Amino acid sequence: MNDSTIAEVYELQQIEKIKNLKARYCRFVDTKQWDLLSNLLSDDANLVFEDAEGKQLYEFKSSKEMIDLSARMLAMAVTVHHVHNFELVTISDEEASVIWGLEDQILFPDNVEAPFKSMHGFGHYHETLRKSGEQWKIKSFRLTRLKLDYQN
Repeated sequence: MNDSTIAEVYELQQIEKIKNLKARYCRFVDTKQWDLLSNLLSDDANLVFEDAEGKQLYEFKSSKEMIDLSARMLAMAVTVHHVHNFELVTISDEEASVIWGLEDQILFPDNVEAPFKSMHGFGHYHETLRKSGEQWKIKSFRLTRLKLDYQN
């Protein structure tokens, strides 16, 4: 193998690691594996969630802050997150920028007091990833929405 081929193989390996990172993120949220989720986020992660009008719903300045609230808020909910159609915007040896298409749904049981009974959303994660050792971690994201439907 020549140096160019080795570099291409390495880049493809990194892309697969990044895709697996996001798949695990979705699975860990949906299965409420908060400790495992925390391993995917930088400690100082900046995470922003917006509605379909661009209004900021939540901003977290650390992974702990997001996980603590999510664990409480989603304890009794069924959540489903699907990401697809990724665009790897930039990649270096230690940093990547990715946009993922998203569809998500949150469903609360009837006996749980919640701000809504169900939410179904479509949008995009705009992420910055940083490599720590051999592991990619989510450094920041802004979740923007194209559509967000609530039922009470």
